Amino acid sequence: MCTLFDVAVPGAPTDVNTIILGSYNSALISWLPPATDGHANISKYHLERSRLEQDTWEVVATDLEGAAHVVDDLLPGIAYIFRVSAINAVGMGACSDPSEPVTIDLDQAYDSDSPSYDQVRMKLSPFELEYNLGEEIYR
Repeated sequence: MCTLFDVAVPGAPTDVNTIILGSYNSALISWLPPATDGHANISKYHLERSRLEQDTWEVVATDLEGAAHVVDDLLPGIAYIFRVSAINAVGMGACSDPSEPVTIDLDQAYDSDSPSYDQVRMKLSPFELEYNLGEEIYR
């Protein structure tokens, strides 16, 4: 007996988190895949940001293949929130709940205790991402 599934857009990603990176006004945004993929593999993600005091969203990146992305050029003193959508063969699913607000102040932008952009980029290779961040990003 064959079981047929209706194919649909994926559900919303969950647990959108931010880590402020030092020295470049950047943040690492990570999320968990949706609980439901709509019976079609998730092929990419769509990431947006908004200033906390605004109701409009700006596309940060689309066609993201993994569940993390470094966002550059965040302005100090501005509170940002982020949301993510998953995309499969049918289309784009619902947006995640917004992240908690993140604000980079001048001290954080140049804090030597924060990981640097280069340190995080090195860890975002496919092997390191799966090995080091896998429990949080891919669970």
